[in-house]
Amino acid sequence: MRPKPSQFLVLIAFLFLTTVVKSQQNLPVPLDPMVRFGKLKNGFTYYIRKNSTPEKRAYFYLATKAGSILEQDDQQGLAHFIEHMGFNGTAHFPKNELINYLQKSGVRLGPDLNAFTNYDETVYKLPVPTDDKEVYDNAFQIIRDWAQEATMDSLEIEKERGIVLEELRLRKTALERNREKYSKVLFRNSLYPQRSPIGKEDIISSFSIGALKRFYADWYRPNLQALIVVGDIDVVEAEAKIKKLFRDLKNPEKERERIKSSISLNGTNSFLAINDKENTATTALIYIKHLVMPQETEADYINLMARNIINQMLSERFRLLSREADPGFKAAGSSINFLTANLDAFYLAITPKEGQLEKGFKSGWREIVKIKRFGFTEEEFLLQKNKYRGSRAYLLRERDKTSSQNYVEAYTQHFLKQRAAPGIEQEMRYIARYLNHIKLSDINNFYNQYVSNFNRDIFLTAPEHVVLPSREVVEKWMEEVEAEELKPTEGVTIEKDLLAKKPVKGKIVSEKEIKEAGVTELVLGNGLKVVLKPTNFKNDIIFSGVSSGGTSVYSDSDYPSAYLAESILLASGVGSFSAVDLRNYLLKNPVNVVPFVREKTQGFTGGCLEARIETALQLIHLYFTDPRKDSLIFKSQVEKYSEFLRTRGNSPARVFSDSVNAVMTNYSNRFRSLTEQELSTVELDKVQKIIKERFSDASAFTFTFVGDFSVNRLKPLIEQYLGSLPATHKDEKSRSRYKQPLGIIKKTIARGQDSRASVQLVFSGELEKSEYEELKLDALVSILKIRLMEKLREEDAGVYTVNTRSSTSQGLGRFTIDFTCAPANVGKMISEANDVVRELTMAGPGALNINKYQAEFRRQTELKLKTNQFWVSYLESQCRKNKPYDEVFSHTSIVDSMTSEDLKISAQRYLSGRNYLEFILLPEK
Repeated sequence: MRPKPSQFLVLIAFLFLTTVVKSQQNLPVPLDPMVRFGKLKNGFTYYIRKNSTPEKRAYFYLATKAGSILEQDDQQGLAHFIEHMGFNGTAHFPKNELINYLQKSGVRLGPDLNAFTNYDETVYKLPVPTDDKEVYDNAFQIIRDWAQEATMDSLEIEKERGIVLEELRLRKTALERNREKYSKVLFRNSLYPQRSPIGKEDIISSFSIGALKRFYADWYRPNLQALIVVGDIDVVEAEAKIKKLFRDLKNPEKERERIKSSISLNGTNSFLAINDKENTATTALIYIKHLVMPQETEADYINLMARNIINQMLSERFRLLSREADPGFKAAGSSINFLTANLDAFYLAITPKEGQLEKGFKSGWREIVKIKRFGFTEEEFLLQKNKYRGSRAYLLRERDKTSSQNYVEAYTQHFLKQRAAPGIEQEMRYIARYLNHIKLSDINNFYNQYVSNFNRDIFLTAPEHVVLPSREVVEKWMEEVEAEELKPTEGVTIEKDLLAKKPVKGKIVSEKEIKEAGVTELVLGNGLKVVLKPTNFKNDIIFSGVSSGGTSVYSDSDYPSAYLAESILLASGVGSFSAVDLRNYLLKNPVNVVPFVREKTQGFTGGCLEARIETALQLIHLYFTDPRKDSLIFKSQVEKYSEFLRTRGNSPARVFSDSVNAVMTNYSNRFRSLTEQELSTVELDKVQKIIKERFSDASAFTFTFVGDFSVNRLKPLIEQYLGSLPATHKDEKSRSRYKQPLGIIKKTIARGQDSRASVQLVFSGELEKSEYEELKLDALVSILKIRLMEKLREEDAGVYTVNTRSSTSQGLGRFTIDFTCAPANVGKMISEANDVVRELTMAGPGALNINKYQAEFRRQTELKLKTNQFWVSYLESQCRKNKPYDEVFSHTSIVDSMTSEDLKISAQRYLSGRNYLEFILLPEK
């Protein structure tokens, strides 16, 4: 008897009971023994774990099982609004004092201090330093205030309405309109489509304070809350603080039942086609919904391992398919994952090439059908099973170097979603006990159950001019694919080596140790320079290799071919390895090597374990000496870019960006998209010549290696593969082919249908080149953002956020301010922003904001000095500028010495307004 659709998850949940030892499968998955777990009498839950990465830091999360799904009709958007109010006054931190207090301690609003609200939960995030006892102790009080003592001051509520409305304005995009429409279909038969977390504009504008406080009183209660604390802490002390502070939290006397909302499945299929003027591409989405996979018992965990392996194989299938010469789509991918509420979903996304919706859709669906008909191959199953085992083994080795944030996220999901969090040691025990018992037949059965022909939703989105097919047509395409005589995917084993033979070994001609920075600097016989910094931050190596030149050295006639050189290089494979061959090879020899050709540089980024570094160096050697020429890949990349050009104008944001760049670069061709005419001049032979030229001179390159390695073990490999590279000693320099216009320029662009305006203001002045000046630029950017947020957001409630950044080029120091606001408020917001800038130039920043920046800089420097990524970027930059590697150690003392007068002088240099560019994007009338 064929089971009903709703019964299929019962089959899936017990799929592996016949394939592995049954005796222990019904045992519950334990919680990570490294975490202290407890629950107070009032129901308040806590998780505490000691972890020393990063040092002197702790992450506090407050998770509440209350989101937008619990709102009544007059409260739509208020779950999210309450989240905002947690930063606008609590019992111990009135009004904005909480943000001020934390900023003075080096905690940044946004990147550090933050929160989010979803359908079913609200989570507050607070990372703090633990070497400051007052701040650390107050973190518990802040969480306690968020849990039940937000003041909900009426004046603060009225101010926050405007800020939340501006956040809603940011979401007025084609992507959000598409999502809103198809969520009504995807989540039908439930309340979810009517309870978007951002809420409704009319309710946010007019809700009563009573409705807000009612939600807070009903749902912010200890039996729905958990505090998760992970960091460089004393667990016993932290637990005592929690028991003391949180035991008196009260649940309501008349407690509203927290009903777990769900989305019912009745076996029906749906279809929706959406056209939008601002869509920039056609997409096809397929969701096949199932009840959520539990993660409670060992049997559940076996299923979770199987699903992870299936997702790895699906990802690889589509990655390889996309590297074929003409798959009919620009991008495609598939996975099985949590959807929302009580649902998981099998998911397929396809972005077809322009005018090839049928071909692209069929190509993606054909791969799904092939797997269902023939299954995954034994080879790819064993490969991904070993990869899964290896990835977990790596996490086990890294467990003492894993960020506290990773742990706090896992325990938060354990509380909110009952996700398994057994810890990596227990995971490895499960892998040892069960992984080899999972058979390919089990995996294929699991997959086939998920790719069912019911509870399936298909969504098509496209620009306005694209005629989308009907449901009947799309379902006919699927039937036609299913009726095809398909051939199974054949396993591909790449046995050959990357290099047919080892190159003639070069030599290290000089070696210098810079003990202050822990760096060894090598110069090879071909002139190539290598900077080595062993660290113990992680158990792997990351690297970069960079030289000057890039696309800037080419004439206007050659520039289009240079512009596309990087994408064609990345897509074409290398040496005798096609793109697909190379991907198959790297599956068994995992390294990451990414070549690039940018405006003023070319080079590589990447990473691997030390045991794989020889493979990485061989691949770099091949990119230098034998880049692959593939006419089919070339044609595919040109077609893809051509389509991008044809749809780029649909996006108001892209049109605005292009207009800004045109003015900023004095209408240089180098800072805009190519035209169709220019694209027609791109030639494969010319592209290939440019690629070879960019990597013809090893003497111009500096390679930087940072991570867990031995210098002495690395040196022979560097001599073998980098020392043998060709060198011309040309000493090529990048060129500046544009000049930012000076003076005052204002430009307004009308594009888009939504009631939103985007503003970009650019100030610049003659650059004074010095280490101190660069640090002052950074300080001014941060202080400027603090003041703009205080004025435009907190005082005026006219924006949701303001972005600031600085850059240096062509002898100018440049400051850019970006924000979005209501079209009617553009003039006021620009005027207010200019007032803030003028205040900085006339009086300099106040002591409070300087102190905030200094604290932030000090804390961020402590963190970044313990990361490999920072050191790779910093050492490469210092070497390129011929500056000392140990300068960074003096930066904190330099920043601490900054005064208001110092910064005022710099502000006058760059923010005077003599060079001022103003760009405004308004909606079309």
